[in-house]
Amino acid sequence: MNQDGQLTEQELIVGQQAQMQNRRSISGQVSNMRQGNGKGVGMGRKSNMPSFSEFDINGDGVILAEELYEARAERISERVKQGYPMRNIANSSSFEEIDANGDQKVTSEEFAKFQVKHRQQMMQK
Repeated sequence: MNQDGQLTEQELIVGQQAQMQNRRSISGQVSNMRQGNGKGVGMGRKSNMPSFSEFDINGDGVILAEELYEARAERISERVKQGYPMRNIANSSSFEEIDANGDQKVTSEEFAKFQVKHRQQMMQK
């Protein structure tokens, strides 16, 4: 990412996250076209995995526990209204699981690492 010829762990994680996001977008576009739902390519499909900015409510670059739980409740409420089934909601990750260094702040790097780990766990089930 910084064009120094070296790939750091963080650059790898960010790249993996972008690649997964792109795959979901392409998959959603194909699904929307197959369903013939009249929406433009990729329109109307929201990613299943939330972005860091959805949880960083005040936009300060870190997520505090209060922000995580507030944003999660809002996301759940929105998805219920949209008719999504809320499976395994009781197994939601705690703030402490996402806050890898225990400093009571989740950075975008910690968030990205957690999402990659979570996706890998979900694929194994």
